[in-house]
Amino acid sequence: MMKDDNASLRRRLFIDQAGDGRLSSFLAVVSVFFIGLMFIAVSTDPVVIGVNKGEMPPNITGEARIAHSEWFSFDLYAKFNGSWNGNITTDRWFVIEFMDTDCPYCWRDAETMSQIDAQFGGVIITIVVATELNIAGHESSRKEIEAFQDKTDFEGCYTGNRNCADRPGDIHQGSNGNLFYYVEDLPGKALSEWNLQGTPTCFLLKPNGLVAFNSAQDGGCEQLGVKLYEIFGSGGN
Repeated sequence: MMKDDNASLRRRLFIDQAGDGRLSSFLAVVSVFFIGLMFIAVSTDPVVIGVNKGEMPPNITGEARIAHSEWFSFDLYAKFNGSWNGNITTDRWFVIEFMDTDCPYCWRDAETMSQIDAQFGGVIITIVVATELNIAGHESSRKEIEAFQDKTDFEGCYTGNRNCADRPGDIHQGSNGNLFYYVEDLPGKALSEWNLQGTPTCFLLKPNGLVAFNSAQDGGCEQLGVKLYEIFGSGGN
């Protein structure tokens, strides 16, 4: 009987020691896991929402169209590549212009957008956000936006004094894979969330969505082509 009791005691001790070992291993793994999370939290820079260079702009959602097409749902954030590796040619960059179809400067810059598309259409996605400034004579509509994009007959562009078919530049339909979206923002929601005061205002976003160019800080929309050339040279198509 004594031998049986001793054997039983040894088995219990072995089981207890094995259990203690497994518990210690588990606690060690958990500790390493939480230390790793703490390291990531400390070492990873938080993404700042804003429109300055290096920041992530607010999302743009709503309805958009491509030239000569119907309107469809649009979500800017859904197009970003959060795991972009920094290689400038692996993913498309985003050219964003806020414009108003009644804005004389936007009328002029429509040709600039055509030129940028012709030279860099192979490496960009163009997103024109068609908004409406709270200024007398600025009364846009979907029909006017469509006519401005497609260069079709519609009296009402340029503060209502020009036919949209006569605007400078080509039809904004994109080349070399550039989709050239027009997003309706007639309520001005995106304009307000991006804290913009006027049009045209242009941005260049990296494939991961971070701002690389802001025309309000970098010399105007006419400098956007210069920035693209600095990044891509003449290899934009």
